[in-house]
Amino acid sequence: MPDITYKNIIKRSWNLTKKNKWLWVYGLALAIFGGGGSSFRGGSGGRLDGVKNKVPQDLPDKEQVLGAVSGSASQVKDWFFAKPVSLWVLLVLALIFIIVVFAVVFWVARSWAKAGLIYGMDRADKEEEVTLADTSPTAISYIKKLLLFAFFLGGSFLFFIIFFIAQKLPIFYLFIIILVLAMIAVLVILALMGIYADRLIVLLNYEPWPAWKRSFTMVRQNFTSTIRMGCLNQLFGCAAGCLTLLLLGLLLFAPGAAIFVPIFKNGFTVGKFLTGALSMMVFLVVFVWAVYLTKAIFVVFNYGNWNLFFRQIIDSEGEKDE
Repeated sequence: MPDITYKNIIKRSWNLTKKNKWLWVYGLALAIFGGGGSSFRGGSGGRLDGVKNKVPQDLPDKEQVLGAVSGSASQVKDWFFAKPVSLWVLLVLALIFIIVVFAVVFWVARSWAKAGLIYGMDRADKEEEVTLADTSPTAISYIKKLLLFAFFLGGSFLFFIIFFIAQKLPIFYLFIIILVLAMIAVLVILALMGIYADRLIVLLNYEPWPAWKRSFTMVRQNFTSTIRMGCLNQLFGCAAGCLTLLLLGLLLFAPGAAIFVPIFKNGFTVGKFLTGALSMMVFLVVFVWAVYLTKAIFVVFNYGNWNLFFRQIIDSEGEKDE
């Protein structure tokens, strides 16, 4: 077990993140293409008192409603079959093409940003100059290897699922429990393997398959320390994310109150409301980009922690860059 100095890792990574702002570009790309954003769902409910009295009594009867629905469905059906089959085939093919292009752009952009950030943070740690022009060509050269490794990782998980389902355990509920627990364990191991393998590929010039094998060995030998580093990253990320959303939410509430309170207090007009809504949209756009920029900074910080952690593991094993 190597002696990992987590305090020094975190302090060094934060200093490198603040100093090398070009790395924020890669962090922003990962925040957009690879990051798991949060979705907020809200609902509103109301009292049902007096609703019955407000329902109009002259509603159409059941036969009229069913007739109208049947007529609309018949019109849609006639319109659909009136079009040539070749048109629908072309539309389906176009949709598939758009989805494939989007997926390719997504994974290429994500791999480019990941390689650029790993390589750029390593240069920064060596006190070398870090710019987008210096790091982007190297990042582009590793896109293919990172994509191939992602394919190996996804294939490994798919193989595990197929293998486990093929076992046909006799007790159904026990099978489900074991499957869920095993899936969680496999996902954790594969995620940790990805952390090591990405850096083996970018920093030590490994090919995807040797990186897959070596990363599994590194996870097995350094599992506890790797989990500890991951927990620290999650702790900092969650704390920073919650605090950032709280502060930015308060900043967004202030201009919102300043814009809309006078509108309703001094006399509501449609013109004033539309002007206030447009002004609020500007603040909302600034708010969204501020959230993404903050997330990008902590993506860089996160990658820096893993880079420095990886270097300590490699140094403890006495391996040099190829």
